[in-house]
Amino acid sequence: MCCLLTTDTDERGRRYLSLPCHCDTMALSTRTQFAVTALVALGLVVPLTALLTPPDPFTQLLVAGALAVGATALAYALSYGGGYRTLSSLANR
Repeated sequence: MCCLLTTDTDERGRRYLSLPCHCDTMALSTRTQFAVTALVALGLVVPLTALLTPPDPFTQLLVAGALAVGATALAYALSYGGGYRTLSSLANR
């Protein structure tokens, strides 16, 4: 893993942080991309369950389980199925 910050100086002598030119900060491994996407999606499951369901514990657990499965499947499709590449190409049009 690269991307250690280095300090450089501009023409006026001010120091600033920079990344080495050979680093690609957007290049995450697919496994890391999946883990981050899944954690964010699963973190949204609990508030969505609380907002979308009545205050019945059985219904809330049932909906939370279904949303967790759906969030994990969505994270897999985005990370391993090329979903991020598709969204990136659509955004760059």
